[in-house]
Formats: sequence, C-alpha cells, structure tokens
Amino acid sequence: MINLGGDIIVAINGQPVSDSDQLIGVLDLEHVVGDTITLTVLRDGAPRMWT
Repeated sequence: MINLGGDIIVAINGQPVSDSDQLIGVLDLEHVVGDTITLTVLRDGAPRMWT
C-alpha cells in the first residue's frame, strides 16, 4: 500500500501494488503518457476507484 495524503493506493487497473516502486514499475512498463488508468485507493478505510 502507498500512502498519499491520507489516501492509500492499493491497485492500478485492478493490479495490486504494495509499494511505490511497484506502482512506478507498472506505470513505466505498461503505460505511456496519455493512457487512461484506474486507481483503486482506500479513503477513510473504504475502497474507491478513480479514472
């Protein structure tokens, strides 16, 4: 999980990420600038998805 201003990033496009290195790796290897992604975050303990 990655803490970001109170939100915790737990997945990108449904793929779980456990730390910032993994998040950056997924973004770098599987996406290019301009791609639309979906982040799953925990906010106040509840999962939310943002595109």
